[in-house]
Amino acid sequence: MKATSHIFILALLALLTAACSGSKKYFKAAEKLEKQGLVGDAAGYYLESLQRKPTNVESRIKLREVGQKYVSSLASEFFRSYNTQQLEAGLETFERMKDFHARAAALDVKLDYPKNYEDDYNKSVETYCAKNYNQAFLLVNQKKYNESLPFIEKIKKYNNSYRNLPQLEIVATCEPLYQSAINNLENKNYSGALQLLTSIRSKTEDYKDLGDLLELATAQQTKSFILF
Repeated sequence: MKATSHIFILALLALLTAACSGSKKYFKAAEKLEKQGLVGDAAGYYLESLQRKPTNVESRIKLREVGQKYVSSLASEFFRSYNTQQLEAGLETFERMKDFHARAAALDVKLDYPKNYEDDYNKSVETYCAKNYNQAFLLVNQKKYNESLPFIEKIKKYNNSYRNLPQLEIVATCEPLYQSAINNLENKNYSGALQLLTSIRSKTEDYKDLGDLLELATAQQTKSFILF
């Protein structure tokens, strides 16, 4: 029992030593990056250093200092993008700022950015989603289903439930499969039809007459096997 306890203590000490070593390694790398003027990269390394050893006072101080510079630079970048209507770039910048801010806060390092920018961010999200939704809706109506999917994905990144986006995505995804399944049924390719219809069912259970077609394709395939 004593031997087991001794081994456990040694293993724990080894893990703690490795963690501390990792913290120092990231801290030194961060210092080099900071000297090169790479504030964002340096801030990320200081954060990693503190994550590996939360009691590292030097890492905490530098994260507060350099991390604040990084967050402030991202806030300025977002402001520029917002004023020049570069929606996608602005949203991506704000997301990076929010993520870094949250990760630092989780380590009890508080960083500041203009809170009024959150209103601008929300307005950007609304404008961005509306723009991409209109494009996706147009393409679906033109039966360009595959072309509409990238626009749908862009909206989902910021608002999964925007307008009737879930239904629009179902149509864009399932309609090409549905049409192919119909063609396969007409050509008596029941195996191919069944595979396509099953793919539709994995997305939704009640697309058009999916249930009836699945029943038909299954029955015909079974009949083919029996005749064979």
